[in-house]
Amino acid sequence: MTDPGPRPGSARHRHRRRRRHRGRRIAAVAVVVAAVGVGGWLAVSKLDHWASPFTTGPASFSLDVRSGYTVAEVGERLKATAPGDLGAQFDRVATSGQVTSPFQPPGNHSLEGLLGTGEYRVAGDETATELLTAMVDRFDHQAAAAGLDAASAAKLGMTQYQVVIAASIVEKEGYYPKNMPKVARVIVNRLADGMKLAMTSTVLYSLGQDGGPVTTADRHLDSPYNTYEHAGLTPTPICFPSPTALRAAVNPPAGPWLYFTVVSKDGTEAFTDTYTQHIKNQQKTRESGAG
Repeated sequence: MTDPGPRPGSARHRHRRRRRHRGRRIAAVAVVVAAVGVGGWLAVSKLDHWASPFTTGPASFSLDVRSGYTVAEVGERLKATAPGDLGAQFDRVATSGQVTSPFQPPGNHSLEGLLGTGEYRVAGDETATELLTAMVDRFDHQAAAAGLDAASAAKLGMTQYQVVIAASIVEKEGYYPKNMPKVARVIVNRLADGMKLAMTSTVLYSLGQDGGPVTTADRHLDSPYNTYEHAGLTPTPICFPSPTALRAAVNPPAGPWLYFTVVSKDGTEAFTDTYTQHIKNQQKTRESGAG
């Protein structure tokens, strides 16, 4: 499978600005407007981490958890933007088993893939436990909206957790929504046929990378996440799947596909059920410069 490259939109480091309310509200506004002018006031008010002069508690900040992110990546962003040691707390609590998901199998403390995507408005005094609980709750709603339950998973011959794992691979391998349904079917078909998934995204996860080339040596990496070496799904999800990837994994379209590769620079993937045609598709990849 051809990896489409690193996910766009890496997190920006934003500055937090805090203001304290002193005196009457009208006086506070007058001082700020007089100091920076109307245009400056508008610019300040648009900053993500700006706290109103009328705020009496700790400033809040925005956290954008995008599909394709991992627990480690969210922790990194919190360390860069959150007050205090929230980022370090997040790392500890996320792997401690203190916050759990109903999708986790017994004995599994990993929340990888089980936190809801989207924007969170986080209070300055919010704890990692509170934040993670909210993120688990959001994922539960997203999974339910995608139709994930015990019955839908059983139709695929999977547990609900395995469907989430499949959705996370769909997220990375499909990359664009138009590709995701067929990628989901490829995963189901390969598992049913006893084939190894052999997907580059799982190797990249083993290497701690998001995108980039996968070498022949990488494909022989000794890791349970290396689906070139190990049959079946990975032990845990490899990222947070989007609602689109979840829907695709829960209800993949009928089709015989076993192989796919990117064939154009716009991210279009070609699917086939024969290795011979797959080789031809890979030639199209090279000719288009998409690989």
